[in-house]
Amino acid sequence: MKQLLIFCVESQDAHHDSDGLYIKQALNHFYQFDQHKTILRFIYMNGKYNYAKRQIQVQLKNLWIN
Repeated sequence: MKQLLIFCVESQDAHHDSDGLYIKQALNHFYQFDQHKTILRFIYMNGKYNYAKRQIQVQLKNLWIN
């Protein structure tokens, strides 16, 4: 059974993904998990308070469906 971890980060997109790098490093340092059974997904919000915008909500919903 696979595990899905979703992180909503303030970064603009995958090209400016310093948040994602720090999160991956922290997970690898503090937790022991099978990387083949754990899926990491990032939602790039392009700002701190954009989590309630429709585009972000659609991205989250699509992750749950897929």
